[in-house]
Amino acid sequence: MNLDEAYDLAYQVMDETGCIDDGWEFEFDGAENRLGACHYTKRKITLSAALTELNNRDVVLETLLHEIAHVRAGHDAAHGHAFVVEARKLGIPGDAVCASDGIQSNPPRWKGTCPECGWFTRRWRMTNRIAGLACGPCCKEAGGYRNRFQLQWTKEY
Repeated sequence: MNLDEAYDLAYQVMDETGCIDDGWEFEFDGAENRLGACHYTKRKITLSAALTELNNRDVVLETLLHEIAHVRAGHDAAHGHAFVVEARKLGIPGDAVCASDGIQSNPPRWKGTCPECGWFTRRWRMTNRIAGLACGPCCKEAGGYRNRFQLQWTKEY
């Protein structure tokens, strides 16, 4: 979906559901592995700019409604009963309240491969903690961490 259209849609839906009157705002963020978020302390709903562009209007609308259900249910509700009740009031069917099956996303860009056995894992971002990961299966078999099992990271794209 075009970002300008998504921006307009977000403010339209937030206005219709009373979020604007309650002081909530909208903006795009740089997330790579989730489409939407509800930031209670900032009173802000965000959408990933990159993932918004990969998805269609229906997916973006459902994500916005999902985040608005979080606003209505409150921080402590998480994805529990109060959240589900609010999501259904907003028109999200019960089986789609927390579904992410239809969301298009980019694959993780980092691949860590074990130099011993070839086992691999993928991550969206590289951090110092992730850079130091070692192969779980090899470390388990060896009885603990060994430097030779440290994953070798490559950037996929």
